[in-house]
Amino acid sequence: MLLYFCSMLLFGMCQIILPLDVRIQNN
Repeated sequence: MLLYFCSMLLFGMCQIILPLDVRIQNN
């Protein structure tokens, strides 16, 4: 259960951080 929560949290962070990183590189 804890492992599932951690993996979902990590996945959510990647979805938020990666698009921001792409936007910064494009600008």
